[in-house]
Amino acid sequence: MRRDGQRDMRGDLSISSLRPCVSAVILILLAAVAGCKPEPRQTTSLFAEETFAVGQRYYLKQDYASAATRFEEYLAFALPAGDEARGRYWLGRCRLMKGRVYDALEQFDRALSCPPDRELVGLVLLARADALRGLRRLDEAEQAYRAIVDRNNPAEPVDVAMLRLAQCRRARGDAAEANRLMAELKRRFPQVVAGE
Repeated sequence: MRRDGQRDMRGDLSISSLRPCVSAVILILLAAVAGCKPEPRQTTSLFAEETFAVGQRYYLKQDYASAATRFEEYLAFALPAGDEARGRYWLGRCRLMKGRVYDALEQFDRALSCPPDRELVGLVLLARADALRGLRRLDEAEQAYRAIVDRNNPAEPVDVAMLRLAQCRRARGDAAEANRLMAELKRRFPQVVAGE
């Protein structure tokens, strides 16, 4: 911001946004002083990881537009499939938070086609189901939540999927099935405070 109250046209070039790039440059310089020559892939990997970390920091600050920009920059790097899935998942979450549900759904589908790491699969499936629910495509959302519940993989958010499945059933007027799912949720996951 300039003194006259006008926005500086240089964009988002604050010290905090440059810090990851400066960190990567410092690492490269230190390697050069030590006589090491980093491989181009290592340098690119450093920049990619720093870009991803900046995107997550923006996401946590609820600056979803800036976070999405960083995740798009991250995806511009040549990434292994698991890393691409991670970037697409986070970009999809940003899109979902901004209300761009169709774009989010596309990112989640692309993340699943990468394929994602085992730990990420459940989160992508859950986020995809949430996007479908946001589009009021309740049949598809319920199938997606049910798939997570039926997989019963401890690395996946089965409890959240079961809660959201119950919410879908309640939204469709099926209180009996919603109550059955809530009772099963309380039985299987007593640590979860089931509420809406």
